[in-house]
Amino acid sequence: MALLSTKGVYGLMAILEIAKASEVSPISIKEISDRIFVSKNYLEQILNGLKSGGLIESIKGKNGGYFLAYEPTK
Repeated sequence: MALLSTKGVYGLMAILEIAKASEVSPISIKEISDRIFVSKNYLEQILNGLKSGGLIESIKGKNGGYFLAYEPTK
């Protein structure tokens, strides 16, 4: 029996990449996709769920991207 679904595993990997990058600046979906080897379309579905759950936030625009909604220590 699997403990996490595929989306759950990729979601955790994405959160880890966002946490590492958000110390400096927001990270784009393309960068996350390249780092965890997931298509941008599939990753977008996962990130939308994480955003709806309040775990991450995003900024639109040229220098936009995703960042954690809380401090990593929480």
